Amino acid sequence: MEEIKLFKIFGIDVNLHVSFIFLIFLFAIFGVVALIFLFLLFASVFLHELAHSIVGKNNRLHINKILLLPLGGLSEIKENEIPAKIEVKVALAGPIFNLFIAFLAAAFSTLSSYPFNLIFQYLFTVNLILGIFNLLPAFPFDGGKVFRGILSTKLSFIDATNLTKKLGDFLIVMVFVVSIIWSLVSKDLSILVWNLLIIIMVYEAGNYEIEAANLRLEVSGLKAKDAIEKNFVVLDKDEDVEKALKFIRKHIYVVSKNKDLFYVLDLNSLKNKQQRIEEASKQIPLVNENERLIDIVQDIKEVGVIGVVKGNKLIGLITPLSLKILMLKKKEEKGNKNKRFEK
Repeated sequence: MEEIKLFKIFGIDVNLHVSFIFLIFLFAIFGVVALIFLFLLFASVFLHELAHSIVGKNNRLHINKILLLPLGGLSEIKENEIPAKIEVKVALAGPIFNLFIAFLAAAFSTLSSYPFNLIFQYLFTVNLILGIFNLLPAFPFDGGKVFRGILSTKLSFIDATNLTKKLGDFLIVMVFVVSIIWSLVSKDLSILVWNLLIIIMVYEAGNYEIEAANLRLEVSGLKAKDAIEKNFVVLDKDEDVEKALKFIRKHIYVVSKNKDLFYVLDLNSLKNKQQRIEEASKQIPLVNENERLIDIVQDIKEVGVIGVVKGNKLIGLITPLSLKILMLKKKEEKGNKNKRFEK
């Protein structure tokens, strides 16, 4: 289990990544004051993500969850295709709320005495950094999404993403150069190390956004039924696993049904051949055959297998492999069209 469920707010699940526990123990070494500062950072990141989520919900987006990580957080939005104006609104909500908190903290710090003034000063610093830093026009920062959203009103989504990625690459080159000069002058390599981590994060995030944008372009207009594979067999849930293994060896998915729910045999749950199929299976989410493929791509990556139904009948499965095969077919078709056009 990589996530711990904390609570639910406004109908949104708030989860904590397990690695955060290590961070708590690390800060605990430095005493109570360090833990208080960690809590204020944690609260600031949470409010940042909550602002994203509330604005998203108000614009009819489906927020799956808020995940808090040691190096930040994320609001997981189900939709992969968001109108440019809404993307800008959602992206701006987080940093603007942080800047608002920074303003309040600055006001309270001047009205408070020791030690509360120190707490408000720290709250001011944390939220000012979160607000300004997240407005940088590069992925994965909110500013990158704002910049892309503005460009998308004039350019195609893929062109806007590419241009934002190029701007991000330019910024990380500048950061790298400045970091080297700063480290040589100050004789402090820690600045260079931290900035290198940021550079790697920005570079990888840019590549991810390009990949996601290309995928969005490729699956645009496609439905769930277009990506299914029919290489599966439905067996009784009370059958022995031994019977199922005959199909597994032929690379055929084994599916069982219990009322309106479908399950797929999970090899990681296999203990012995005498197990019943039900005991070694996991439930799979179901989508209608006409569901937009773009809206379930993220789910496919996360859960591995999704069932596609027509009415109450299972007509196929979507897996990362079947999705990849579909993308290769589309790429081949596009290549053939270009060849015919050249002729």
